[in-house]
Amino acid sequence: MSASISWQPQPNGQKSVQYDNGVMSAVALSGATVVEVHKSDSHDTLWSRIGVLKSGMIQWQPQSENKLSVQYDNGVWPSVALSGTTVVEVHKSDNEDTLWYHIGDILQTSLGLEIHWGESVQYDNGVMPAVALSGTTVVEVHKSDSHDTLWSRIGDIVVVASNIKKIQWRQQNSGKESVQYDNGVWPRVAPCGTNFVEVHQSNNEDTLWNHIGIPYDFPIGRPLVWSPSHRYDNGVTPAVALSDLNVVEVHKSNNEDTLWCRIGDVKAWQIQWQQQQNSGKESAQYDNGVRPQVALSGPVVVEVHQSNNEDTLWYRVGVLELS
Repeated sequence: MSASISWQPQPNGQKSVQYDNGVMSAVALSGATVVEVHKSDSHDTLWSRIGVLKSGMIQWQPQSENKLSVQYDNGVWPSVALSGTTVVEVHKSDNEDTLWYHIGDILQTSLGLEIHWGESVQYDNGVMPAVALSGTTVVEVHKSDSHDTLWSRIGDIVVVASNIKKIQWRQQNSGKESVQYDNGVWPRVAPCGTNFVEVHQSNNEDTLWNHIGIPYDFPIGRPLVWSPSHRYDNGVTPAVALSDLNVVEVHKSNNEDTLWCRIGDVKAWQIQWQQQQNSGKESAQYDNGVRPQVALSGPVVVEVHQSNNEDTLWYRVGVLELS
């Protein structure tokens, strides 16, 4: 089997579109709804956008004061996940190594779609957080604030009052809410049905690794059990997205500002990577830039990244093709 992503041309003839200024972007996709978050290029402020996919483009929805981007908090390294009309965002504090989350609801207004963000809640200490959402199940991963160790959490979104939601974190096998599952940096996670896929960069080499996570029934609940790690490529700052059992992974080259993608399938406790139709290899270059992030809904792929020489943010829309 081979696979490829058919990136959709834009009106300017290019396949990447600049949509904002900023850094540290992240993206989530559910159906035709796109949610993007990023940090300002000049301040430690966090901003969100919401859009709708149409004809291979993202139509960004006007928010408050008729702006396309709105500030929702202060911080750095935001990550976002989306399931239906529920949004979960995590980030690191702008001045401490503390981790915080927001739960948002997507509402239909006279202007279009809008995100109503709940209050920020501190849930742990650490850096480089990432979040995945499957239904009401939340999985979060991050790096320790003092060591190159990787930690995960699993929890459930619960309603505690009218229109107020929180994450109720499950105890793990250790009796704690966070458990170490590996060493490394830059962890990212995505849902695979009721399971999860994690990717990260080695803490001492520019190599990329993945885990499969499965919630198991135990007397104390359903903690997350991770598979052994598997090395799959060289590179830095990986990100991953899934739809059913299809996997799309993106990362930056370890020695150039080029962006590469992989396509695979989850097979039990491993990912089976496919040869790309346009290169005959498992990895294919698709753009230039840094810090890529990716989301997948059905066969539709949305990717965002930062320019390699400016604090500008760009997106691509593609269609996953398998043969």
